[in-house]
Amino acid sequence: MDDTDHGETISSNLGPATQSDESSNTGPESSSQISAPEKIRLFNDAEIRDFSARWDQVQGAFIDDPRHAVELADALTVTVLGYIADQLSRERAKLEKQWNNSKTLSTEELRQNFKRYQAFFARLLVL
Repeated sequence: MDDTDHGETISSNLGPATQSDESSNTGPESSSQISAPEKIRLFNDAEIRDFSARWDQVQGAFIDDPRHAVELADALTVTVLGYIADQLSRERAKLEKQWNNSKTLSTEELRQNFKRYQAFFARLLVL
């Protein structure tokens, strides 16, 4: 498998997350009614290629030193998880900033912010 194939694997397993379509619903929904989210990537193409190339190196190391390869796999996994946590933390901060800086938001503006949180929550559930 070449880097492109690995990139697609990483992209489909680690990269995509979801965000619900804000226009599909008119109001806040219960958790059992969260709409089907659309896919949004956490990684750009260059990051996918980089992580895929690093994984290829880890996988290649298994033949000569399986224990070390497992240690490298663990370290790379921690790196990717840290990256995901940073991305999600920044996204949450943007959401909070949108509604928390203004104490005079209309109900409609609050509804839109609620929908953004709903989409963010749905995205977290499918990671």
